[in-house]
Amino acid sequence: MRIPSLLKWGALLCLFGAAGVSAAEPDGKLVLYLQRAEGGAPGVILDVGGVELLGVREPVGVPLREATWSNEASTPSLVRVAECAIPSGSYRALRLHLLSVTAPAGVAMVHPSPPDSVVLAADIEILPGRTSLWIVDWLPQALGDPNRPYETGLSLVEPTLPPPGGAILVTNEESNSLTLLDRWRLTPRGEISVGRGPRGMAWSRLHQRLYVALAGDDAVAVIDLVDHRKEQEVGLHAGDTPSRLWMDEANSRLFVLNSASSTVSILDAGFLQELERLVVEPEPVAFAYDPLRKRLYVSSRVRDAVIVYDMDDQREPLRWNVDGGAGELILDETRSLLLVASARQRKIVMLDAQSGAVVALMELCSAARGLAFAPLGREVVAAASRCRKISFAAVTQGMETTQVRLPFAPGLLITDSASSQIYAVMPDGDGLAVVGAQSRELTGWIPVGRRPYAVLVP
Repeated sequence: MRIPSLLKWGALLCLFGAAGVSAAEPDGKLVLYLQRAEGGAPGVILDVGGVELLGVREPVGVPLREATWSNEASTPSLVRVAECAIPSGSYRALRLHLLSVTAPAGVAMVHPSPPDSVVLAADIEILPGRTSLWIVDWLPQALGDPNRPYETGLSLVEPTLPPPGGAILVTNEESNSLTLLDRWRLTPRGEISVGRGPRGMAWSRLHQRLYVALAGDDAVAVIDLVDHRKEQEVGLHAGDTPSRLWMDEANSRLFVLNSASSTVSILDAGFLQELERLVVEPEPVAFAYDPLRKRLYVSSRVRDAVIVYDMDDQREPLRWNVDGGAGELILDETRSLLLVASARQRKIVMLDAQSGAVVALMELCSAARGLAFAPLGREVVAAASRCRKISFAAVTQGMETTQVRLPFAPGLLITDSASSQIYAVMPDGDGLAVVGAQSRELTGWIPVGRRPYAVLVP
């Protein structure tokens, strides 16, 4: 089937902005997800030739990230299929052009002729500078009669809560909850009770699960982000006080840093059984795992060092000294660099992740509570708590380049390359700070629960 040329021009409009649209009508953004409904027939595949938004003006093409829609068991139940700029205005429907269908008919798979297009009616408002989030709900149909026209089982709905990938997640240590924020609108959309003292988080794309460390329960909570509910709680040892998590997706293993027992638990991420327990140095602060080299890096505040464990053999771990105590750390696997914040001094130490040799030192206005790489990777972003600033430091120059002042002391932070934003929790302010990675300005402050500990974008 030949797709109208208008769709191609619409796709270019989405990719490069609303060319030809007057300055009085700046773009908004459309984010589109595909969700497979429960009870659909397995094995259905739709090849989508294009998508358009229909309104009072000419149709606007929406470029697809995923044009083959499948409900095989191996595919996620929720997939982001489009994200692009759209001219602001009111639209009345979404039109899908279908190229082909594969559907089960008894024990065989058939290829019925699909309709040329499917129109999903909805009132879609694209506001200037705002994001409109929609889900294509799909109940895949089996085909009893190969000669019967295929019914797509598609509908368009606006979610009340953001799906994974559309959410910012914040653990609240004193509220015993997980706050869900809309990643595009930067507004609170819900809260999930998870257990006592939630701290670090890890997301598994393979298992479509969120794991939350529960320091007060000596456990790990498993959260279903599609249904927004606590699915399971996995107990650890009494007195563990888990604080940080690390997901090894390639090997389906979940690493748990237990700060009180000074151990690392390694769990099977699917069956949630403890496979191994490693005793580490006292008062561990943070850790990182390199799956390629099979090395575990653990910072210890009292030992003034990063301890490096080779997970392939039982030889004595390496000890890399860090003056002032080793605090937060992050690993750049590509460039084989380990950045460690001094717990008591105003500096970040850059180490060669292979040898432990000091590559550079970066001075800050205070000791760093959180670390992350800027979206382009050329700078480090640090949460300088005592001076209440987000500091940008050049990796190559070894010096602080920019500071952004916050209303409260920042804690752990992350960078979001898709939106070019930096999110930092503010435990004393019960909020989340939003800083533009390019503008270097505080662009938002979002209230969350009491004493936020960590932030994550799945």
